[in-house]
Amino acid sequence: MAIQEKSVDVFVELLRKDQLDENVPTEALEKCVGYFSYMYPLLLGSETRINQTHLLGDTARALSAACDSIRTDALAVRALIQIGQEGGDMGLLMQHLVTATETIQQQLKVIRRRIPQDRNIAQLGFSEELPNILQQCSQHAAKIMKTLQMLIRAAMQQVALSGGKD
Repeated sequence: MAIQEKSVDVFVELLRKDQLDENVPTEALEKCVGYFSYMYPLLLGSETRINQTHLLGDTARALSAACDSIRTDALAVRALIQIGQEGGDMGLLMQHLVTATETIQQQLKVIRRRIPQDRNIAQLGFSEELPNILQQCSQHAAKIMKTLQMLIRAAMQQVALSGGKD
């Protein structure tokens, strides 16, 4: 675990120095998160009680950040699409992503407003399935973000190769 902790420390240090940007590779951090996600149930078991207030608030903030990323990337892809192809499938998909993320952001604001301000309230009466559902939502959002980032990277390479012509 010490190796994983050093990996996280590198990212914390970059963040503290305001040097963490889109050019910093995150594969090491993703591996670290995967490691801890795997080790957590093995070491702590399933006996841990989940604070639903914290879980819901943290997930809402994470999904909000994911929506910001998805929306920004979708707008960037739309900007890279040539004018003649604006009505194409890719343009429609990007518009759908922008609209969907705006709708989700509005719903997340409602959720955050309804979360009790007293963080000592641990149980909100949700089913035991809630953590799994929220985890799946987060995983799907991460996959969409990663796909859009790869798409933008490939599109930018094509723009660079074509010299901005076409």
